[in-house]
Amino acid sequence: MAMPLEMTWEDVTCPICLDPFVDPVSIECGHNFCHECISQVGEGGGSVCPECQCQFLLRNLRPNLKVANMLENFRKMSQDTKEDTPGARCAVHREKLHLFCEEDGKLLCWVCAQSPKHRKHAMVPIDEAAQEYQDKLQVALEKLRKKQEIAEKLERDVAMKRADWKRKVEKQKSTIHAEFEKQKNFLVEEEQRQLQELEQNEREQLRLLGNTQAELTQQSQDLQKLISEVEHRSHSSPLELLQDNSALTNPCSPKQL
Repeated sequence: MAMPLEMTWEDVTCPICLDPFVDPVSIECGHNFCHECISQVGEGGGSVCPECQCQFLLRNLRPNLKVANMLENFRKMSQDTKEDTPGARCAVHREKLHLFCEEDGKLLCWVCAQSPKHRKHAMVPIDEAAQEYQDKLQVALEKLRKKQEIAEKLERDVAMKRADWKRKVEKQKSTIHAEFEKQKNFLVEEEQRQLQELEQNEREQLRLLGNTQAELTQQSQDLQKLISEVEHRSHSSPLELLQDNSALTNPCSPKQL
């Protein structure tokens, strides 16, 4: 909503400096200016109204009490706003901030509001603008809260799924561990059985081989003894050689394995 005093801004703005009047005066043609601004125009030798180009005389300058009163009303309006809070005054003009420019999104004092930059912009009182933004914030807050509820629900769902997945994994780990424990026990028992069987076979084979070795050792000793006798007889006289030679010429064959 536009400010109600928008129609009077041009009446309190100097056409030369484009700022609010300071010591406003009127010239013969009826146009108003700051006393200092129009004096500088007259001192330059022009003495021509910047608005309508009519001639004027500096000695005929008349104070404009109506404009001065209007400026005073603006100042009072500013002073009637809420008490100062930090940052509640215009940094440029040191006037209270009581307007909000909707197009630029800035807080303005009554002097800023009359500048060419903001003059044609829509403005509302600070309280009204704040209430409007407060309403918008409430709407945005409700939307954010709904989104937060959805996000929290999704977070809980994901947390539950994670917990379920962890339980499933732990259960599978226990199953796998138990299965491998069974396999491990089976392998240990099978290892012991096969080792015992191998040891038993080893003992049996060693016993048999030991008996055979003992028999062969005995045969070897008997043959060695017979060889010695035959060698001794071979060096005897013919008479001795021919006596009782049947045992030596037909020795018994060694026992076969």
